[in-house]
Amino acid sequence: MYLVAPTYLFTPKGFLTHHAFVFNQTIIWMGKIDELPSKYQELPSLELPEFTCITPGLINSHVHLEFSANKTSLKYGRFLPWLYSVIENRDEIIGKCTADCIDREIDTMIQTGTTAFGAISSYGTEMQACVDTPAKVVFFNELIGSSPAMADALWGDFISRVDDSKHFTSNSFQPAVAIHSPYAVHPILVKKAISMAVSEKLPLTAHLLESYAEREWLTSNEGDFKPFFKELLKQEHAATGIEEFISSFDQQATLFTHATHISDNEIKLLQDKGHAIIHCPISNRLLGNGCLNLEKLYEASIDYVCGTDGLSSNYSLDLFEELRAALYMHDNADLDTLALSLLHSVTTLAGEHLGLNCGKIQEGFDADFLIFDLEKELDFEEDLALHLILKNFDLQSIYINGTDHKDNHAAD
Repeated sequence: MYLVAPTYLFTPKGFLTHHAFVFNQTIIWMGKIDELPSKYQELPSLELPEFTCITPGLINSHVHLEFSANKTSLKYGRFLPWLYSVIENRDEIIGKCTADCIDREIDTMIQTGTTAFGAISSYGTEMQACVDTPAKVVFFNELIGSSPAMADALWGDFISRVDDSKHFTSNSFQPAVAIHSPYAVHPILVKKAISMAVSEKLPLTAHLLESYAEREWLTSNEGDFKPFFKELLKQEHAATGIEEFISSFDQQATLFTHATHISDNEIKLLQDKGHAIIHCPISNRLLGNGCLNLEKLYEASIDYVCGTDGLSSNYSLDLFEELRAALYMHDNADLDTLALSLLHSVTTLAGEHLGLNCGKIQEGFDADFLIFDLEKELDFEEDLALHLILKNFDLQSIYINGTDHKDNHAAD
């Protein structure tokens, strides 16, 4: 066990001073340093720089690893041209996404401070890498398919992948369910998948209203999606409606991803259900999908968490890069308030909504935390969250379950 006494400690209550914690694989005690129990007073102290900040490890709530080999194969700017390019290049990109490629991107996440993530998996090709990583993983097996004729085959493949992931269930790997979107999954399959998630207590996520094209198709069977469905899937009508889809999740708190084109009435459907929105600002910008309205979420008391999405719609899986993009995107928000909110979105709130025993420096939680060297005393303490996101400080250590994984050097 070690005692740690940083200059600043980031907690669900914000930044605290004159606090410390004791850890091994988990946080054994946390409180004011002058209230340290006598039984811990002889413990060795973790050696720290003179001015430090410790935060929980970051949690990336939404990442697609299967497209990690993409560099320049996909078309950005608008959602439908991007989607067509994904369909055209999917097999080649996934074929190039070797085990080494996935391992490399997971290590990139860890070395930039991500200690847990929600992996959205359409094929299961990244499962072993997610099992083997020291990071904690919620492994969302994704269900996709809107054709009634293919429903049985799609369900069979989905169940097979879910069952495979269950074999690896552990404190660090949790099987889960992802329903792609209201436009891409038949309502019969949606109901079956939700029922399974509820009965087996599996975490649940779904893409929702990422693009204006999706909204047009779901509300009027028109817009850019009309030729897409007619030519590729021989469908003339959307398989479900927006309100029907959202209401299907009433029985279980769900992470809905994007929601950049959600209406006020649809936000009301999410209220008081325990749902949260996953915000992926870089993906939203690159695919021309606009910006999530955080003010409306605040007003409705709906939490948001952040994710990078995959390298099919991003250039990096560095979660700090995502938070920086959010700082610039939400340019009407108070900078310090937004920065603090963003840090909570990838620690406290992400851990709660993914059902993970991390994201907080708190007794009983796993010892997943980051140590930053501030180099000198802060001139403006209220800017600490902002400067952490801007990475004006050196990330010295990345602890997962009490072991330092910075630069692949593990030390107790």
